[in-house]
Amino acid sequence: PAYSQCIEVESGPVWSDNGVSTSTESLGNDWIRTQWSGGYQCTEFAHRYLYFVWDVRSVPRGNAGEWCDSEPPEGLVQSMTPVHGDVAVFAPGSCGASQVYGHVAVVDVVNSNGSVTFVEQNRANRRTCNISTVACFLHAISNNNN
Repeated sequence: PAYSQCIEVESGPVWSDNGVSTSTESLGNDWIRTQWSGGYQCTEFAHRYLYFVWDVRSVPRGNAGEWCDSEPPEGLVQSMTPVHGDVAVFAPGSCGASQVYGHVAVVDVVNSNGSVTFVEQNRANRRTCNISTVACFLHAISNNNN
C-alpha cells in the first residue's frame, strides 16, 4: 500500500503469495514472509518485488540506505547504470530519503536526461531523481534481458 499504515501493521510481519496480495499472517503453504517486522516499508516492498518478479530470495541486511555497503545476496549485483526493474538505493537524506534509514525504490523508467523515475512504498505516486543521487542500483541477474 502506498499510504500511511494503521498502527497494527507498523511493527508486524508481511506475508504474500503472489507479490500483490499481502497479509499480516500466512494464509497457506504458498505464502512467504517478505518482512519480519516493520510493516509495509520500502525494504519489504523491494523484497516482495525481487522475490516474485526476479526470484531473488534474499535482500541485503540493514536499513535501506545501507544496502550498497556490502556484497549483495545471491542473484543481485550492484551497478551504477540503471535499467528498468532495478532497485535504487538512496543513502540517508538523498532524494527525499529518510535522514536516518535511507530508502529503496523500484526503477520504472531510465530517462534520457540522467534521471530515473521509480515506484516506491509509502507514496501514492511516481517520483523522479537524478541518477547521481542514488548510492547504487541492485540489479537482478535474472533481469539481464533489460
